[in-house]
Amino acid sequence: MRHKPQDRRRSVSGVRGYTLIEALLLVVILGIVGASLGNSLIAASQSTEANDNTLLIDNALVTQMETLRATWQSDPLGVQTTQLTIGSQTYTMTTDIEKADPNGQGIQSTFFSLTIQIAGRTMCSYVGQ
Repeated sequence: MRHKPQDRRRSVSGVRGYTLIEALLLVVILGIVGASLGNSLIAASQSTEANDNTLLIDNALVTQMETLRATWQSDPLGVQTTQLTIGSQTYTMTTDIEKADPNGQGIQSTFFSLTIQIAGRTMCSYVGQ
């Protein structure tokens, strides 16, 4: 069966496609959605980085407290500050060893409070001789 040239033209012209305006509108919509998605991914990665930094600081705080609890008797009473590098940032660590009043009945000579502060986070502990 042979096709006539007229039949071929009719079948090609009968195929529905996108017009230029529809294609441009689709590109604009995809561009807006893509930009929004990209901004969301950037915000999520920055949030993850901030959470990782918080976890590193908390981990360092616990580690320093455990070290202080093991060695506090060799340290002088009072406040001491040192620099501590966590990740890629340097923080000031404040260590405070004081005689304590754990039960509210006055300072007792056998109880001491240990306090460590790093980046605005504080951890306290009581120890006895």
